[in-house]
Amino acid sequence: MSRSRRRGLVITLYASYVGLCVMAGMERGGAPVLGVGIAGLVLFACWVTLVRLTREYGFVGDLRPYTSRDERQTEVRHRSFVQAYWILAGLVSAGVVYGTLAMEGWLWLPDPAYRKRILFGLILVCTTLPSAVIVWTEPEEAPETAILQGR
Repeated sequence: MSRSRRRGLVITLYASYVGLCVMAGMERGGAPVLGVGIAGLVLFACWVTLVRLTREYGFVGDLRPYTSRDERQTEVRHRSFVQAYWILAGLVSAGVVYGTLAMEGWLWLPDPAYRKRILFGLILVCTTLPSAVIVWTEPEEAPETAILQGR
């Protein structure tokens, strides 16, 4: 898969969650059930594709003696966890500052229904961000590699 398509996958993953939250938050009388279902399916399909694209990099604590992962893939995995941590630390810090200012009355404080969506969004970001960083930053596949692998 090309780099631009992989980046589109990451954008679609997070945009489908935002769309799911927006459509689910509409009034019950006019809630687009079909739209919520489609956004949920797109979110799930993007998540499965993201996992499929990054499974060759393994996971932290993967101590299997016989694996096809090489040193470069291990380094990419470790680097993606570090970058994901930096991004997540920035997001959480910004959220804490926003929450503090909102409690003082200077900014809008989300209703409890929105807080649940924000919490689930944070869970989504925490679980997918290292894989998303790998998919976003990996270069295009070399043509020689594609030929050798029969693609």
